[in-house]
Order: sequence, then structure tokens, then C-alpha cells
Amino acid sequence: TALQLFRICQEAITNACKHAQASLLSIKADADEKHFSIIISDNGKGFDRNNENTGHYGLHNMKERAKESNLDLKIESSSTTGTTVSVSLP
Repeated sequence: TALQLFRICQEAITNACKHAQASLLSIKADADEKHFSIIISDNGKGFDRNNENTGHYGLHNMKERAKESNLDLKIESSSTTGTTVSVSLP
């Protein structure tokens, strides 16, 4: 689970740096005895979730990794606010 969590975060950061043309990247982690979450957000150009590029498997891999490890994954993106990836242990 820890490796899958790391890989999801790695992909989110890579996407922000490589594709988003963002000038700001924020990483926030929160944990207590019962809950753990990481939120990665950028102020980049965002993307259309309905038009995922063929041949690019990063988002698909993130979803599969989360599913395999029973992680909650939320991806929100907008051309005006950038992208936010939230991953947590339920």
C-alpha cells in the first residue's frame, strides 16, 4: 500500500511538472490514528477528464493502483483552477 501511495503521488507530481505548465505545486499530508491523506494540487492548465489522451497511461495507472490497494482517489481538474489529486486510506 505504501508503495502504491508513493507511485500515485509520484505520477501526480510528474504530471504537474511535465504537462500542466503550473507555476505553483502544493503537497499537503494529513494523518492521525485513523486516517491518512495526501493532496497534491497545482495551478496549471488542467485537462478534460472526458478526453484522456490515448497512449498516456498515467491517470489510468493511478486509478488502478488506488483500486488494488483500497485507496480513495479523487482527481479534479479545471482550466481555470488547475488540478487536485487527493488520495487517502479509508
